[in-house]
Amino acid sequence: MRTPRTVLSFLLFVGLPGLASSAPPEWLSKEEVAAGFEALADGTSLDGWKHAGNWSIKDGEIARTGPGGSLVYVKRKVPDDFELRFEWKVAKGSNSGVYYRPGQYEYQILHNAGHSNGTNPRTTAASLYFCMAPSKDVTKPLGEWNTARIVCQGTVIQHWLNGERVVDFDYTDERFADNVELLRLRGGKLADRGANLSLQDHGDPVWYRRLRIRKVDPKEDIGHENVTPAAIPAKEREAERKKIEGILKRRQHSQAKPFTGKKSAWNGYDRYDFTVAGKPVLVVVPKKVAAGRPWVWHGEFFGHKPEPDIALLGRGFHIVYTRIPNMLGCPDAVAHWDKVHDHLVTQHGLAKKVALVGLSRGGLYCYNWAIANPEKVACIYGDAPVCDFKSWPGGRGEGKGSPRDWKLVLETYGFANDAEALAYDGNPVDRLAPLAEAKVPLLHVYGDADAVVPWDENTGIVAERYRKLGGDITLIAKPGVGHHPHGLKDPTPIVEFIAKHSR
Repeated sequence: MRTPRTVLSFLLFVGLPGLASSAPPEWLSKEEVAAGFEALADGTSLDGWKHAGNWSIKDGEIARTGPGGSLVYVKRKVPDDFELRFEWKVAKGSNSGVYYRPGQYEYQILHNAGHSNGTNPRTTAASLYFCMAPSKDVTKPLGEWNTARIVCQGTVIQHWLNGERVVDFDYTDERFADNVELLRLRGGKLADRGANLSLQDHGDPVWYRRLRIRKVDPKEDIGHENVTPAAIPAKEREAERKKIEGILKRRQHSQAKPFTGKKSAWNGYDRYDFTVAGKPVLVVVPKKVAAGRPWVWHGEFFGHKPEPDIALLGRGFHIVYTRIPNMLGCPDAVAHWDKVHDHLVTQHGLAKKVALVGLSRGGLYCYNWAIANPEKVACIYGDAPVCDFKSWPGGRGEGKGSPRDWKLVLETYGFANDAEALAYDGNPVDRLAPLAEAKVPLLHVYGDADAVVPWDENTGIVAERYRKLGGDITLIAKPGVGHHPHGLKDPTPIVEFIAKHSR
Protein backbone atom coordinates (compact mmCIF):
# COMPACT_ATOMS: atom_id res chain seq x y z
CA MET A 1 0.00 0.00 0.00
CA ARG A 2 1.41 3.43 -0.97
CA THR A 3 1.83 6.09 1.68
CA PRO A 4 -0.56 8.96 0.89
CA ARG A 5 1.28 11.63 -1.07
CA THR A 6 0.48 14.58 1.17
CA VAL A 7 1.45 12.76 4.38
CA LEU A 8 4.68 11.41 2.89
CA SER A 9 5.60 14.78 1.42
CA PHE A 10 4.87 16.47 4.74
CA LEU A 11 7.18 14.04 6.56
CA LEU A 12 9.89 14.83 3.99
CA PHE A 13 9.20 18.51 4.47
CA VAL A 14 9.65 18.57 8.22
CA GLY A 15 12.39 15.92 8.26
CA LEU A 16 14.94 17.67 6.02
CA PRO A 17 16.72 20.52 7.84
CA GLY A 18 17.13 23.64 5.77
CA LEU A 19 14.80 22.59 2.96
CA ALA A 20 11.65 24.37 4.11
CA SER A 21 11.12 28.10 4.28
CA SER A 22 10.69 29.38 7.84
CA ALA A 23 8.02 31.84 6.76
CA PRO A 24 6.21 30.78 3.55
CA PRO A 25 5.04 33.68 1.36
CA GLU A 26 1.32 34.32 1.12
CA TRP A 27 1.07 32.92 -2.41
CA LEU A 28 2.34 29.51 -1.26
CA SER A 29 -0.90 27.70 -0.55
CA LYS A 30 -1.57 25.62 2.54
CA GLU A 31 -1.85 22.55 0.33
CA GLU A 32 1.58 23.25 -1.17
CA VAL A 33 3.11 23.83 2.25
CA ALA A 34 1.62 20.54 3.43
CA ALA A 35 2.97 18.83 0.30
CA GLY A 36 6.49 19.98 1.13
CA PHE A 37 6.98 22.89 -1.25
CA GLU A 38 9.66 25.46 -0.47
CA ALA A 39 9.56 28.95 -1.96
CA LEU A 40 12.83 29.75 -3.74
CA ALA A 41 12.38 33.52 -3.39
CA ASP A 42 10.46 35.50 -0.79
CA GLY A 43 9.17 38.04 -3.29
CA THR A 44 11.33 40.94 -2.09
CA SER A 45 14.96 39.77 -2.42
CA LEU A 46 17.14 37.39 -4.39
CA ASP A 47 18.85 35.95 -1.33
CA GLY A 48 20.21 32.51 -2.20
CA TRP A 49 20.54 33.44 -5.89
CA LYS A 50 23.72 34.38 -7.74
CA HIS A 51 23.83 36.81 -10.65
CA ALA A 52 25.86 39.68 -12.11
CA GLY A 53 23.44 42.43 -11.14
CA ASN A 54 21.32 41.90 -14.23
CA TRP A 55 18.30 40.42 -12.46
CA SER A 56 15.91 42.14 -10.07
CA ILE A 57 12.85 41.26 -8.01
CA LYS A 58 9.92 43.55 -7.31
CA ASP A 59 6.45 42.71 -6.05
CA GLY A 60 7.35 39.03 -6.31
CA GLU A 61 8.35 39.23 -9.99
CA ILE A 62 11.89 38.25 -11.02
CA ALA A 63 13.00 40.12 -14.13
CA ARG A 64 16.04 40.03 -16.37
CA THR A 65 17.08 43.67 -16.57
CA GLY A 66 20.22 43.53 -18.72
CA PRO A 67 23.15 41.45 -19.97
CA GLY A 68 25.27 39.52 -17.51
CA GLY A 69 24.31 35.86 -17.47
CA SER A 70 21.90 33.47 -15.87
CA LEU A 71 20.28 33.69 -12.45
CA VAL A 72 21.43 30.67 -10.42
CA TYR A 73 19.98 29.32 -7.19
CA VAL A 74 23.07 28.48 -5.10
CA LYS A 75 21.52 27.76 -1.73
CA ARG A 76 21.21 24.07 -2.58
CA LYS A 77 21.09 21.80 -5.60
CA VAL A 78 17.94 20.44 -7.18
CA PRO A 79 16.92 17.08 -5.63
CA ASP A 80 17.18 14.00 -7.85
CA ASP A 81 13.41 13.50 -7.71
CA PHE A 82 11.42 16.72 -7.46
CA GLU A 83 8.52 18.87 -8.53
CA LEU A 84 9.16 22.48 -9.52
CA ARG A 85 6.30 24.93 -10.01
CA PHE A 86 6.62 28.45 -11.36
CA GLU A 87 5.03 31.07 -13.58
CA TRP A 88 6.61 32.89 -16.51
CA LYS A 89 5.95 35.44 -19.20
CA VAL A 90 7.96 36.86 -22.08
CA ALA A 91 8.11 39.90 -24.32
CA LYS A 92 7.73 39.71 -28.09
CA GLY A 93 10.38 37.40 -29.56
CA SER A 94 11.87 36.51 -26.18
CA ASN A 95 13.75 33.32 -25.40
CA SER A 96 14.84 31.91 -22.03
CA GLY A 97 14.87 28.59 -20.22
CA VAL A 98 14.84 26.84 -16.87
CA TYR A 99 17.81 24.51 -16.39
CA TYR A 100 17.14 21.95 -13.69
CA ARG A 101 19.69 19.17 -14.18
CA PRO A 102 23.34 19.24 -15.40
CA GLY A 103 24.17 20.02 -18.99
CA GLN A 104 21.33 20.48 -21.43
CA TYR A 105 18.30 19.79 -19.22
CA GLU A 106 16.15 22.77 -20.15
CA TYR A 107 12.46 23.58 -19.89
CA GLN A 108 12.17 25.97 -22.82
CA ILE A 109 10.70 29.43 -22.25
CA LEU A 110 9.73 31.09 -25.54
CA HIS A 111 7.46 33.43 -27.40
CA ASN A 112 6.60 30.76 -29.95
CA ALA A 113 5.04 33.08 -32.52
CA GLY A 114 7.85 35.61 -32.43
CA HIS A 115 11.04 33.55 -32.35
CA SER A 116 12.77 31.29 -34.89
CA ASN A 117 12.76 28.41 -32.38
CA GLY A 118 8.97 28.47 -32.59
CA THR A 119 8.96 26.69 -35.96
CA ASN A 120 10.33 23.45 -34.50
CA PRO A 121 8.14 21.85 -31.83
CA ARG A 122 11.25 20.38 -30.22
CA THR A 123 12.44 23.90 -29.33
CA THR A 124 9.12 25.56 -28.48
CA ALA A 125 7.82 26.57 -25.07
CA ALA A 126 7.63 23.71 -22.54
CA SER A 127 9.80 21.39 -24.65
CA LEU A 128 12.73 19.55 -23.17
CA TYR A 129 14.86 21.67 -25.43
CA PHE A 130 16.25 19.88 -28.49
CA CYS A 131 15.05 16.55 -27.12
CA MET A 132 11.31 16.17 -26.57
CA ALA A 133 8.58 18.31 -28.14
CA PRO A 134 5.43 19.14 -26.21
CA SER A 135 2.29 17.48 -27.47
CA LYS A 136 0.79 20.87 -28.39
CA ASP A 137 1.15 24.59 -27.96
CA VAL A 138 -0.91 25.81 -25.00
CA THR A 139 0.94 29.04 -24.29
CA LYS A 140 -1.05 32.07 -23.16
CA PRO A 141 -1.25 35.25 -25.28
CA LEU A 142 1.84 37.46 -25.20
CA GLY A 143 2.15 39.37 -21.92
CA GLU A 144 0.06 36.95 -19.87
CA TRP A 145 1.46 34.70 -17.16
CA ASN A 146 1.92 31.00 -17.96
CA THR A 147 1.90 28.37 -15.23
CA ALA A 148 4.50 25.61 -15.44
CA ARG A 149 5.47 22.42 -13.66
CA ILE A 150 8.47 20.12 -13.98
CA VAL A 151 8.19 16.71 -12.37
CA CYS A 152 11.11 14.29 -12.37
CA GLN A 153 11.12 10.87 -10.76
CA GLY A 154 13.74 8.29 -11.60
CA THR A 155 13.92 8.14 -15.40
CA VAL A 156 10.55 9.82 -15.96
CA ILE A 157 10.35 13.48 -16.99
CA GLN A 158 7.15 15.54 -17.10
CA HIS A 159 6.65 19.09 -18.32
CA TRP A 160 3.36 20.83 -17.69
CA LEU A 161 2.11 24.07 -19.18
CA ASN A 162 -1.03 25.93 -18.16
CA GLY A 163 -2.52 22.89 -16.46
CA GLU A 164 -1.79 20.44 -19.28
CA ARG A 165 0.83 17.71 -19.22
CA VAL A 166 2.58 18.27 -22.57
CA VAL A 167 5.72 16.16 -22.01
CA ASP A 168 5.77 12.85 -20.19
CA PHE A 169 8.25 10.11 -21.06
CA ASP A 170 10.67 7.59 -19.61
CA TYR A 171 14.04 8.22 -21.21
CA THR A 172 15.01 4.53 -20.94
CA ASP A 173 12.07 3.62 -23.18
CA GLU A 174 13.45 2.52 -26.57
CA ARG A 175 10.67 4.41 -28.32
CA PHE A 176 12.42 7.63 -27.37
CA ALA A 177 15.98 6.52 -28.16
CA ASP A 178 16.30 8.99 -31.04
CA ASN A 179 15.26 11.87 -28.79
CA VAL A 180 17.78 10.87 -26.14
CA GLU A 181 20.52 10.52 -28.76
CA LEU A 182 19.76 13.97 -30.14
CA LEU A 183 20.27 15.52 -26.73
CA ARG A 184 23.43 13.46 -26.17
CA LEU A 185 24.94 14.76 -29.39
CA ARG A 186 24.18 18.28 -28.22
CA GLY A 187 26.03 17.56 -24.99
CA GLY A 188 23.32 16.46 -22.57
CA LYS A 189 23.13 13.28 -20.53
CA LEU A 190 19.69 12.49 -19.17
CA ALA A 191 21.15 10.31 -16.42
CA ASP A 192 23.02 13.27 -14.87
CA ARG A 193 21.85 14.69 -11.56
CA GLY A 194 22.83 17.35 -9.06
CA ALA A 195 22.54 20.77 -10.72
CA ASN A 196 21.74 24.20 -9.39
CA LEU A 197 18.49 25.62 -10.70
CA SER A 198 19.25 28.25 -13.35
CA LEU A 199 17.10 30.81 -15.14
CA GLN A 200 18.69 31.50 -18.49
CA ASP A 201 19.75 34.92 -19.71
CA HIS A 202 19.34 34.64 -23.49
CA GLY A 203 19.54 38.37 -24.02
CA ASP A 204 15.77 38.93 -23.97
CA PRO A 205 13.21 40.31 -21.48
CA VAL A 206 11.69 37.56 -19.36
CA TRP A 207 9.84 37.40 -16.04
CA TYR A 208 9.41 34.63 -13.46
CA ARG A 209 7.46 34.42 -10.22
CA ARG A 210 6.26 32.00 -7.56
CA LEU A 211 9.10 29.49 -7.93
CA ARG A 212 8.65 26.65 -5.47
CA ILE A 213 10.06 23.16 -5.25
CA ARG A 214 9.54 19.96 -3.30
CA LYS A 215 11.21 16.59 -3.12
CA VAL A 216 9.29 13.73 -4.71
CA ASP A 217 9.45 10.36 -3.05
CA PRO A 218 10.75 7.62 -5.39
CA LYS A 219 7.65 5.54 -4.60
CA GLU A 220 5.13 8.32 -5.10
CA ASP A 221 2.58 7.87 -7.86
CA ILE A 222 3.11 10.84 -10.18
CA GLY A 223 0.58 9.57 -12.72
CA HIS A 224 3.14 8.80 -15.42
CA GLU A 225 1.64 8.14 -18.84
CA ASN A 226 3.54 8.64 -22.08
CA VAL A 227 2.47 11.72 -24.02
CA THR A 228 2.89 11.71 -27.80
CA PRO A 229 5.12 14.61 -28.82
CA ALA A 230 4.21 16.87 -31.72
CA ALA A 231 5.57 15.79 -35.09
CA ILE A 232 8.77 17.46 -36.34
CA PRO A 233 8.54 18.75 -39.94
CA ALA A 234 11.15 17.45 -42.40
CA LYS A 235 12.58 20.95 -42.86
CA GLU A 236 13.17 21.26 -39.13
CA ARG A 237 14.77 17.81 -38.95
CA GLU A 238 17.26 18.89 -41.61
CA ALA A 239 17.98 22.06 -39.63
CA GLU A 240 18.57 19.91 -36.54
CA ARG A 241 21.00 17.74 -38.48
CA LYS A 242 22.99 20.77 -39.59
CA LYS A 243 22.98 22.19 -36.08
CA ILE A 244 24.34 18.95 -34.62
CA GLU A 245 26.96 18.83 -37.34
CA GLY A 246 28.08 22.32 -36.39
CA ILE A 247 28.12 21.49 -32.68
CA LEU A 248 30.22 18.37 -33.23
CA LYS A 249 32.60 20.26 -35.51
CA ARG A 250 33.14 23.02 -32.95
CA ARG A 251 33.55 20.48 -30.18
CA GLN A 252 36.08 18.55 -32.20
CA HIS A 253 38.02 21.70 -32.98
CA SER A 254 38.05 22.77 -29.34
CA GLN A 255 39.51 19.39 -28.38
CA ALA A 256 42.16 19.41 -31.11
CA LYS A 257 45.59 18.20 -30.06
CA PRO A 258 48.68 20.16 -31.11
CA PHE A 259 50.93 18.58 -33.71
CA THR A 260 54.05 16.79 -32.56
CA GLY A 261 56.96 15.08 -34.30
CA LYS A 262 60.04 16.55 -35.93
CA LYS A 263 59.63 20.31 -36.14
CA SER A 264 61.21 22.38 -38.89
CA ALA A 265 60.49 25.51 -40.93
CA TRP A 266 58.85 25.66 -44.34
CA ASN A 267 58.58 29.06 -46.05
CA GLY A 268 58.29 30.79 -42.71
CA TYR A 269 55.76 28.37 -41.22
CA ASP A 270 56.13 25.52 -38.72
CA ARG A 271 56.30 22.08 -40.29
CA TYR A 272 55.79 18.82 -38.40
CA ASP A 273 56.85 15.39 -39.66
CA PHE A 274 55.42 12.27 -38.05
CA THR A 275 53.97 8.91 -39.03
CA VAL A 276 50.47 7.49 -39.23
CA ALA A 277 50.21 3.70 -39.47
CA GLY A 278 53.93 3.56 -40.20
CA LYS A 279 53.87 5.98 -43.16
CA PRO A 280 55.34 9.52 -43.22
CA VAL A 281 52.99 12.50 -42.95
CA LEU A 282 53.92 16.15 -42.90
CA VAL A 283 51.75 19.07 -41.83
CA VAL A 284 52.55 22.75 -42.28
CA VAL A 285 50.68 24.85 -39.71
CA PRO A 286 49.35 28.38 -40.30
CA LYS A 287 50.25 31.14 -37.86
CA LYS A 288 46.54 31.81 -37.28
CA VAL A 289 44.11 28.98 -37.93
CA ALA A 290 41.03 29.88 -39.99
CA ALA A 291 37.54 29.19 -38.69
CA GLY A 292 36.57 25.58 -39.34
CA ARG A 293 40.26 24.52 -39.54
CA PRO A 294 40.38 24.02 -43.34
CA TRP A 295 43.21 22.11 -44.97
CA VAL A 296 44.80 21.15 -48.27
CA TRP A 297 45.99 17.60 -48.97
CA HIS A 298 48.55 16.85 -51.68
CA GLY A 299 48.54 13.60 -53.60
CA GLU A 300 52.15 13.91 -54.72
CA PHE A 301 55.01 16.37 -55.27
CA PHE A 302 54.54 18.48 -52.18
CA GLY A 303 56.61 21.68 -52.39
CA HIS A 304 56.59 21.95 -56.18
CA LYS A 305 55.16 25.33 -57.20
CA PRO A 306 54.39 26.23 -53.55
CA GLU A 307 52.82 29.64 -54.18
CA PRO A 308 49.18 28.48 -53.69
CA ASP A 309 50.11 26.68 -50.47
CA ILE A 310 51.91 29.73 -49.09
CA ALA A 311 48.93 31.95 -49.91
CA LEU A 312 46.51 29.52 -48.27
CA LEU A 313 48.70 29.24 -45.17
CA GLY A 314 48.32 33.00 -44.92
CA ARG A 315 44.56 32.47 -44.93
CA GLY A 316 44.70 29.96 -42.09
CA PHE A 317 44.82 26.65 -43.97
CA HIS A 318 46.89 23.65 -42.91
CA ILE A 319 48.90 21.98 -45.70
CA VAL A 320 49.25 18.18 -45.59
CA TYR A 321 51.20 15.60 -47.55
CA THR A 322 51.13 11.83 -47.06
CA ARG A 323 54.22 10.26 -48.54
CA ILE A 324 53.40 6.88 -50.09
CA PRO A 325 55.11 7.09 -53.50
CA ASN A 326 54.91 4.33 -56.10
CA MET A 327 51.40 3.29 -55.00
CA LEU A 328 49.65 5.31 -57.73
CA GLY A 329 46.34 5.62 -55.92
CA CYS A 330 45.79 1.86 -55.60
CA PRO A 331 43.26 0.44 -53.09
CA ASP A 332 45.96 0.07 -50.41
CA ALA A 333 46.87 3.73 -50.88
CA VAL A 334 43.22 4.74 -50.50
CA ALA A 335 42.96 2.64 -47.33
CA HIS A 336 46.01 4.38 -45.89
CA TRP A 337 44.59 7.80 -46.76
CA ASP A 338 41.49 6.80 -44.79
CA LYS A 339 43.68 6.32 -41.72
CA VAL A 340 45.45 9.63 -42.19
CA HIS A 341 42.16 11.51 -42.65
CA ASP A 342 40.69 9.92 -39.54
CA HIS A 343 43.81 10.79 -37.53
CA LEU A 344 43.92 14.43 -38.63
CA VAL A 345 40.20 14.98 -38.09
CA THR A 346 39.70 13.14 -34.80
CA GLN A 347 43.05 13.90 -33.15
CA HIS A 348 43.87 17.34 -34.50
CA GLY A 349 40.44 18.74 -35.27
CA LEU A 350 40.98 19.49 -38.95
CA ALA A 351 37.83 19.96 -41.01
CA LYS A 352 36.02 16.84 -42.14
CA LYS A 353 36.02 18.10 -45.73
CA VAL A 354 39.41 18.65 -47.31
CA ALA A 355 40.62 20.38 -50.48
CA LEU A 356 42.59 17.88 -52.56
CA VAL A 357 45.50 18.81 -54.83
CA GLY A 358 46.36 16.24 -57.48
CA LEU A 359 49.44 17.18 -59.46
CA SER A 360 50.30 14.77 -62.27
CA ARG A 361 50.24 11.20 -60.87
CA GLY A 362 48.88 12.70 -57.64
CA GLY A 363 45.55 12.86 -59.46
CA LEU A 364 45.19 9.09 -59.07
CA TYR A 365 45.56 9.35 -55.29
CA CYS A 366 43.20 12.29 -54.94
CA TYR A 367 40.47 11.11 -57.28
CA ASN A 368 40.42 7.50 -56.11
CA TRP A 369 40.21 8.55 -52.46
CA ALA A 370 37.61 11.22 -53.22
CA ILE A 371 35.41 8.79 -55.14
CA ALA A 372 35.51 6.44 -52.15
CA ASN A 373 34.83 9.34 -49.71
CA PRO A 374 32.85 12.06 -51.53
CA GLU A 375 31.31 13.34 -48.30
CA LYS A 376 34.80 14.23 -47.04
CA VAL A 377 35.85 16.34 -50.01
CA ALA A 378 35.47 20.13 -50.25
CA CYS A 379 36.92 20.41 -53.76
CA ILE A 380 39.59 19.00 -56.08
CA TYR A 381 42.29 20.98 -57.85
CA GLY A 382 43.98 18.88 -60.53
CA ASP A 383 47.16 20.12 -62.21
CA ALA A 384 47.80 18.09 -65.38
CA PRO A 385 46.34 15.21 -63.36
CA VAL A 386 46.48 11.54 -64.29
CA CYS A 387 42.87 10.38 -64.36
CA ASP A 388 43.34 7.10 -66.25
CA PHE A 389 46.39 4.88 -65.74
CA LYS A 390 45.85 3.42 -69.22
CA SER A 391 46.86 6.83 -70.58
CA TRP A 392 49.77 7.22 -68.16
CA PRO A 393 51.78 5.21 -67.33
CA GLY A 394 50.07 2.74 -69.67
CA GLY A 395 50.81 4.75 -72.82
CA ARG A 396 47.78 3.25 -74.57
CA GLY A 397 46.86 6.61 -76.10
CA GLU A 398 48.91 9.41 -77.56
CA GLY A 399 51.43 9.57 -74.72
CA LYS A 400 54.57 7.46 -74.58
CA GLY A 401 53.81 6.16 -71.07
CA SER A 402 56.28 4.81 -68.53
CA PRO A 403 57.10 1.06 -68.59
CA ARG A 404 58.58 1.24 -65.09
CA ASP A 405 55.47 2.84 -63.62
CA TRP A 406 53.16 0.55 -65.62
CA LYS A 407 54.84 -2.33 -63.84
CA LEU A 408 53.99 -0.60 -60.55
CA VAL A 409 50.34 -0.41 -61.61
CA LEU A 410 50.25 -4.17 -62.19
CA GLU A 411 51.92 -4.83 -58.82
CA THR A 412 50.04 -2.37 -56.61
CA TYR A 413 46.59 -2.98 -58.09
CA GLY A 414 47.13 -6.74 -58.16
CA PHE A 415 46.62 -7.33 -61.88
CA ALA A 416 47.85 -10.62 -63.27
CA ASN A 417 48.76 -9.19 -66.66
CA ASP A 418 48.35 -6.26 -69.04
CA ALA A 419 45.03 -7.49 -70.36
CA GLU A 420 43.50 -7.51 -66.89
CA ALA A 421 44.73 -3.98 -66.22
CA LEU A 422 43.44 -2.70 -69.56
CA ALA A 423 40.01 -4.22 -68.86
CA TYR A 424 39.83 -2.41 -65.49
CA ASP A 425 36.90 0.03 -65.27
CA GLY A 426 37.78 1.61 -61.93
CA ASN A 427 39.87 4.59 -63.05
CA PRO A 428 38.72 8.10 -62.08
CA VAL A 429 37.39 8.74 -65.60
CA ASP A 430 35.08 5.73 -65.09
CA ARG A 431 33.69 6.56 -61.65
CA LEU A 432 32.79 10.22 -61.42
CA ALA A 433 29.15 9.79 -60.40
CA PRO A 434 29.73 9.84 -56.60
CA LEU A 435 31.53 13.17 -56.88
CA ALA A 436 28.83 14.68 -59.07
CA GLU A 437 26.10 13.49 -56.69
CA ALA A 438 27.99 15.06 -53.78
CA LYS A 439 28.38 18.29 -55.82
CA VAL A 440 32.16 18.34 -55.44
CA PRO A 441 33.57 21.23 -57.52
CA LEU A 442 36.60 20.53 -59.73
CA LEU A 443 39.33 22.77 -61.14
CA HIS A 444 41.80 21.46 -63.73
CA VAL A 445 44.82 23.41 -64.95
CA TYR A 446 46.56 21.82 -67.93
CA GLY A 447 48.83 22.41 -70.90
CA ASP A 448 47.13 21.73 -74.20
CA ALA A 449 50.43 20.41 -75.62
CA ASP A 450 51.01 17.89 -72.82
CA ALA A 451 52.61 14.80 -74.39
CA VAL A 452 53.21 13.01 -71.07
CA VAL A 453 49.68 13.07 -69.62
CA PRO A 454 47.62 14.05 -72.67
CA TRP A 455 44.89 16.38 -71.50
CA ASP A 456 42.22 15.00 -73.85
CA GLU A 457 42.72 11.47 -72.45
CA ASN A 458 42.48 12.66 -68.86
CA THR A 459 41.14 16.15 -68.11
CA GLY A 460 39.13 16.24 -71.35
CA ILE A 461 37.27 13.01 -70.59
CA VAL A 462 36.69 14.01 -66.96
CA ALA A 463 35.24 17.37 -68.03
CA GLU A 464 32.90 15.86 -70.63
CA ARG A 465 31.60 13.11 -68.39
CA TYR A 466 31.38 15.25 -65.24
CA ARG A 467 29.29 17.85 -66.96
CA LYS A 468 26.95 15.20 -68.33
CA LEU A 469 26.49 14.02 -64.74
CA GLY A 470 25.58 17.57 -63.71
CA GLY A 471 28.92 18.22 -62.03
CA ASP A 472 30.74 21.55 -61.84
CA ILE A 473 34.23 21.67 -63.37
CA THR A 474 36.36 24.69 -64.30
CA LEU A 475 39.12 24.31 -66.90
CA ILE A 476 42.13 26.59 -67.27
CA ALA A 477 44.16 25.75 -70.38
CA LYS A 478 47.73 26.88 -70.96
CA PRO A 479 48.16 27.20 -74.74
CA GLY A 480 51.26 25.58 -76.15
CA VAL A 481 52.42 24.31 -72.75
CA GLY A 482 53.41 20.71 -72.15
CA HIS A 483 53.35 18.70 -68.94
CA HIS A 484 55.74 21.24 -67.41
CA PRO A 485 55.75 23.80 -65.95
CA HIS A 486 52.89 23.11 -63.54
CA GLY A 487 50.71 25.73 -61.92
CA LEU A 488 49.96 29.28 -63.04
CA LYS A 489 52.17 32.35 -63.10
CA ASP A 490 49.46 34.06 -61.06
CA PRO A 491 48.10 31.46 -58.60
CA THR A 492 45.13 33.61 -57.61
CA PRO A 493 42.48 31.50 -59.45
CA ILE A 494 43.74 28.37 -57.68
CA VAL A 495 43.83 30.03 -54.26
CA GLU A 496 40.38 31.58 -54.66
CA PHE A 497 38.87 28.31 -55.87
CA ILE A 498 40.12 26.39 -52.84
CA ALA A 499 39.26 29.16 -50.39
CA LYS A 500 35.73 29.56 -51.77
CA HIS A 501 34.85 25.89 -51.57
CA SER A 502 36.44 25.24 -48.18
CA ARG A 503 34.14 27.57 -46.24
